[in-house]
Amino acid sequence: MEIKVWYMKNHFIKILAVMGLLLCAGCTRQRQTAGKNNPTDRGTVKEESTMEIMIQDEHDTTVRFVLFSSPAAKSFYEQLPLRVNVEDYSDNEKIFHPLKELETQDTPQAVASSGTLAYYKPWNNIVLFYENGQPSDTLYALGEAVSGKDNIKRLQGMINITKYKNNTVSQKQKVKEEQRRVKALIGTKTFTLSLHDSESARAFLKRFPMTVTIQELNGNELFAYMDENLPTDAQRATKIHTGDVKLFGRDCPMLFYKDFATAYSYTSLGKVDDAEALAQAWKEGNKEVIFTY
Repeated sequence: MEIKVWYMKNHFIKILAVMGLLLCAGCTRQRQTAGKNNPTDRGTVKEESTMEIMIQDEHDTTVRFVLFSSPAAKSFYEQLPLRVNVEDYSDNEKIFHPLKELETQDTPQAVASSGTLAYYKPWNNIVLFYENGQPSDTLYALGEAVSGKDNIKRLQGMINITKYKNNTVSQKQKVKEEQRRVKALIGTKTFTLSLHDSESARAFLKRFPMTVTIQELNGNELFAYMDENLPTDAQRATKIHTGDVKLFGRDCPMLFYKDFATAYSYTSLGKVDDAEALAQAWKEGNKEVIFTY
């Protein structure tokens, strides 16, 4: 009798073990299937990507993106370098057109969030989101901004899109770029200016350190007059972007803290970070700006 009971218990335990193995195998297959069909899981291919690109306009506004390891991103990367015109679309994105359509098979859908680089297949355009947008079944993920995300909104006109390699930037170039990063002190607030490598900007830099009286105009800009004239390369502008640093005439540097349309001509000098805070610095009663290294 005891042998029979033992045999039944042992047989029951074996049955439970086999059922457990079958359940685990089913769970494994379910996870693999979810990973294959879930766009969010498929998007993890970006972790293995080493493709980076740089987008730069003619005013030295730059944004750097890392591309995902997807067919669409790879087919875009293969088209580089590109020189194309970037356009405003709606109130949250910039768009441009690649040379040819991208391969979207097995490419995850994009999450239309700030800093996203995506491909809208119906119109064959590439989208750069600077504010969150609406999802779409035909919007495919290409990459995300890793540097200069706030500059996406400022891109304008012709842009150059190139493959970015960290080891191709020489130390000499790094030093040169650092030397063009200067400061504007208004009261207790310090603003960082990135000046262009141009004759006008270099002449402006040679006058540092310099203290001038500032004034406010039209609720969108601060300006000052210098004692000396600068060389100019004035271009007619259609739109001023937040953060623009420009020269009006030959002796009037201007710092813009709002976007607006214009028909005036300016010489572009560079960009200022945290431009929205310029208005507050002015409102606090500060009437001088110190340009310094």
